[in-house]
Amino acid sequence: MASKYPLRADSEHLVLDPGVRRVAVTTASTAELGDLASLRRDFALARTFLDFYLASDIEGDDTIPSALDALWVSAMTMYGRAYSNGQRHAARADTSHLTAAEEADHRYFLDLRNKYIAHPVNGFEKTAVFADLSDRQTLPAGIRRVGESHTILSRLARIPAEKLNRLCERQIVLLTSRIDELHLAVARELIAMGVDDVHELPDFEPPYLDGSNPRSART
Repeated sequence: MASKYPLRADSEHLVLDPGVRRVAVTTASTAELGDLASLRRDFALARTFLDFYLASDIEGDDTIPSALDALWVSAMTMYGRAYSNGQRHAARADTSHLTAAEEADHRYFLDLRNKYIAHPVNGFEKTAVFADLSDRQTLPAGIRRVGESHTILSRLARIPAEKLNRLCERQIVLLTSRIDELHLAVARELIAMGVDDVHELPDFEPPYLDGSNPRSART
């Protein structure tokens, strides 16, 4: 069975030629391929958010909170998601290529996501309670007001944002290379099945996503 599989990375959007049938495939390599594609999407989204963020007037925008905050927080969320312990067990993002400086940056961003954005653990936000008292020399003694002051880190500086963007970009390149290799692996597995069995595979249907239950299991 000859293989004419196109060497394309994002193949889900390939347009079918006339007379071509798309089938659903499950082989030894498809679980890893699916996890790698999901990881690449996380890094791609993070990088897209960072591109918008870096193209904005980060230093000149003094509005707190600002729409810019949503961009870097979203980018950090997706970056951390790519390294979290979820249901993607067949593949992981590889960090063995990082230099010592890049590893330190990577750990910083994961800690920022885990200990500040996802959970209120570190000292990047603080709340203090105060009371306003009347001046005893001119007014009757008393409590005029009780309140609180909440201070929070609102802006990721440009240089760290650029470092995070480069980490995402490198991961996308590495994941695409691994995905391309798995495309060939799946093609070889299909060839080994034989032409008759391959043509008996069911027609491919895009996955249906039900957004009504956040606790639903990942498949």
